[in-house]
Amino acid sequence: MTPVAGSGPTNTARPRGASLRLLSRALFAVVLAALAAVVVRLRGTGGTPRHRGGWRELSAEDFVEPVEE
Repeated sequence: MTPVAGSGPTNTARPRGASLRLLSRALFAVVLAALAAVVVRLRGTGGTPRHRGGWRELSAEDFVEPVEE
């Protein structure tokens, strides 16, 4: 009897060393991303930036249109 493709056991498992290497690379990437997040967080300005302009309270004089002569 001839074996049919895909019907028998296949060796798709990674060797133990390759799995550990993949795990260590993934862990290194997570630690590196966390470190980058800490650096960005600490270098932040620490609040809302100062700005000029914006809203101001209006008085009655602000609603009077100037009269042209």
